[in-house]
Amino acid sequence: MGLYVLMRLISVVPVLLGVSILVFLLMHLAPGDVTSTLLGPMASPDARAAIRERLGLDLSLFTQYWTWLTLVLQGDLGVSWVHRHEVADLVLPKFFNTVILASAAALIAYLVGFFAGFVAASRAYSLSDRILMGVMLILGNTPLYWLGLILVFLFALTWRWLPATGMVSVVDGGGVLDVLRHLILPATASALPSAALVARVTRASYLEILNQNYIRAARSRGVPRGLILRKHALRNAAPAILTVGGMELGYLLGGVVFTEVIFAWPGAGNQLYSSIVGRDIPTVQGIVLLIALAFVLINLIVDVVNAYVDPRTRTALSGY
Repeated sequence: MGLYVLMRLISVVPVLLGVSILVFLLMHLAPGDVTSTLLGPMASPDARAAIRERLGLDLSLFTQYWTWLTLVLQGDLGVSWVHRHEVADLVLPKFFNTVILASAAALIAYLVGFFAGFVAASRAYSLSDRILMGVMLILGNTPLYWLGLILVFLFALTWRWLPATGMVSVVDGGGVLDVLRHLILPATASALPSAALVARVTRASYLEILNQNYIRAARSRGVPRGLILRKHALRNAAPAILTVGGMELGYLLGGVVFTEVIFAWPGAGNQLYSSIVGRDIPTVQGIVLLIALAFVLINLIVDVVNAYVDPRTRTALSGY
């Protein structure tokens, strides 16, 4: 198992390298001039040349990337071109806010998705199964920004139950309860599409397990159906559910950009959006690198947990 974890950690390196190269090229090859964004369209040619030289934009793409990569390997993500602060100091607190939002959304997605999938599987092919899966299908195909706007319109503007934007109240000064109130709408908007996927996987996993011979044998021995669903079937359906749950958590860390923009949540996704608009290349690269690192580490943790939960995977990895 230790060798397997080591090999997976080593495989993280080319993934992060590929992501950084792709983001670097996309930002540099995007239409428009960085100097126009930083200095404005009326800047003189001399001012443009000076800023390009100061930022190293007059160098070749390979030299620019190699310089940035060398600094990253030393733990330096560079300096933001727009905010004139260290990227790490700018991004890490906001990335923590994104982790809060993504974790809350993942918890809601797991609870709602697992419950819906469990109920649908226990009443397979019934009317309640079709209704639940129909609702999940609609939620899974609803654009996130549209869902977020609907929640804002209903719960913030129409009924005035919850705040629409921000992380804390400007008037009250925050607090745990205040953060939770601001967290409900963005976390729910992010969670519902993911809950649909968790529900479908849970239902499919349960139905596959319930058709196995040992489940039929348990039924023939008179084992209550509820016990079969909660104990025997869950134990074997857990690996697939854990896998999709881990993937969704990684997806939510990078996929809450729309949510953070709609709800003005002060996270890395909101900062990523404003940095892309402002062509702040060091900040964009730093945020994407952190999100990619979190995604691959979450997948690694899920695989290791699955190795302990699933006897088949544990047997396959016994040689490592």
